[in-house]
Amino acid sequence: MTAGARERVLLIEAIPAFSNRTNPYNELLYRALQAHGVLVRDFRFRLRTRLPDVLHIHWPEFHILTPRPQLRAVLKFILFWAYLVLLRLRGRQLVWTAHNEYGHDDAASPANRALWRGFMAMLGGVIFLSHESRRILEAEYPALKSKRSTVIPHGHYRDWAEGVPRKTAFASRVSLGLDDGHGVILYFGVVRRYKNADGLIREFGALAAPQARLVVAGAPGNRDLEAEMTRLCAADSRVVSLLRRLTDAELVDLVDLCDVVVLPYRKILNSGSVLLALSLGKPVVAPRCGSLPELQANVGADWLFLYEGELSPQILAKALNWGRAPRPALSLAEYDWGAIAARTRDFCKDLVKN
Repeated sequence: MTAGARERVLLIEAIPAFSNRTNPYNELLYRALQAHGVLVRDFRFRLRTRLPDVLHIHWPEFHILTPRPQLRAVLKFILFWAYLVLLRLRGRQLVWTAHNEYGHDDAASPANRALWRGFMAMLGGVIFLSHESRRILEAEYPALKSKRSTVIPHGHYRDWAEGVPRKTAFASRVSLGLDDGHGVILYFGVVRRYKNADGLIREFGALAAPQARLVVAGAPGNRDLEAEMTRLCAADSRVVSLLRRLTDAELVDLVDLCDVVVLPYRKILNSGSVLLALSLGKPVVAPRCGSLPELQANVGADWLFLYEGELSPQILAKALNWGRAPRPALSLAEYDWGAIAARTRDFCKDLVKN
């Protein structure tokens, strides 16, 4: 660089950045990156005067896998792949933050597997959310071992929660027909098969605890699952069902009024929902799988209870007692957005330079 010349400001185009309305994770990350001097914009199907230095994608399954048999979907699929090729030809970097091993609801057809491998071949770098994520994904996809990579954790949601307006219709237990004598378990989030909300209701139904209550809050992912969930919830008077999308304020209030959050995944690699509940000061019960043991090692077993094997009424009984017990203060310093943004910026800058 000549004397007096200014370093080019890093431009990251993200999929998604600020357009994600279902999970504040992306906005928290990219606001923090902006505070560290990075230019950030959302990906759009439009002409740009400047190509990004880095295209940062979080959930590629929504863009790279076989599209629905509709003209608009097929055109977007073709254009997106063409854009990836253009970026690589122009020397730009494609970075994947690996939230999942593969799309939760996507068919693992030969065509989709080939597209998934093709996407990985184009990567310039990978951000793993935990060391266990790196181990699992590199074992599943050996091609990732040759990619430049780093481990940068998922950040907490405390700053986001502080900005959520309160109070809602769920500001007290009375609003849900609950009282202080009830032991309250909460499941929240989009209801999908892999999240096992249906299994939670079945095991709760076998729990011999008249004072126990289960609140199931979240919109089912499809109509068949919605019908099944409605039937399961109606079969037990101790279950409170809110089978719809919640506002941010409603979610914060629901977490506040429960004793323990139970997220009984059938399979999971990383979970932002666990971090969200912890950020709101609520202990969490989940299976011992994926990156959750690593998260437990950081936050402590007083805050994250991991069970072995299948969920059972016995585990739920233990979870209720554990959830209502006193516990030490929770530190989430490991998941501070300032440090996460700085590490993300530095990783992307190194990719661009080399």
